[in-house]
Amino acid sequence: MRQNLSIFPQPAVTWCQFSDEISGTWRMRMINNLGVMVCNRSVFHPENGLSVEDFPDGLYYLYLDSPDKQYVGKLLIQH
Repeated sequence: MRQNLSIFPQPAVTWCQFSDEISGTWRMRMINNLGVMVCNRSVFHPENGLSVEDFPDGLYYLYLDSPDKQYVGKLLIQH
C-alpha cells in the first residue's frame, strides 16, 4: 500500500526534503507530467533531502520504494 509523501518546499528550487521519517536505502523514481521516467536510482538516507538542480522545471511524481514501504508524492520544481 502506498503512503502519501510530504515534500517541501513547494516549489523546490535547488533542494527538497521529506516530512516523513525515511531512512536506509530506497529505490527512487521520478516521473514527469508527461509520464516519462526521468530518474530511477537507489538513494541512501533520503531523510537528508534531495538535490533537484539537475531537473528541469515542471511537475513530477516522486516514488520511494523499500521492501516493506512505498511512498508517492508530487514535486513542483521551479528554478
